[in-house]
Amino acid sequence: MFEINITTGHPAIQANFTANFTSGPAPLTVQFNDISAGNPTSWVWNFGDGTKSTDQHPIYTYTAAGNYTIDLTVAIANETATRTKMDFITVTMAEHPIVQPFPNPSGGYFLPPTDPNGDGLYEDLDGNGWIGFNDVVVYFNNLDAIDSGLHGQVTLFDFDGNGWAGFNDIVLLYEMIV
Repeated sequence: MFEINITTGHPAIQANFTANFTSGPAPLTVQFNDISAGNPTSWVWNFGDGTKSTDQHPIYTYTAAGNYTIDLTVAIANETATRTKMDFITVTMAEHPIVQPFPNPSGGYFLPPTDPNGDGLYEDLDGNGWIGFNDVVVYFNNLDAIDSGLHGQVTLFDFDGNGWAGFNDIVLLYEMIV
């Protein structure tokens, strides 16, 4: 990976960032984190595919395979700094739907979700191989992230088939517990 760092104005401001994932199959949802120095007050992200964001810590989903160069420009008053990370994100095409593991409240992540009953939906959200009450709790705690596609295509978790993740899906998952 090749990096470029450009600062204009006072050198106290320095652009920098990290990401939770830098490679994986499409669709790849990436949480970018600003770790810039100098307390910037504005951010401009270029995700390498023509899409931009002004959020400090944006979440972006890559849907096409490729290598993506990421630029972050930060500013405070009349000072700016830019960090470019060449080919920072690598996206491959997946043969099967990809789902991201859910965070474990006690630290780290659960195993990737599975489809224990073979219906094409991911009911086993903690990846332990069976549908249990913990899966319902994980769904409830991550409802917004599931609905935004952060853990994979929403249709993989849409038990009622209405096109989005909601409380009814949680109820249907609860009813699957044996």
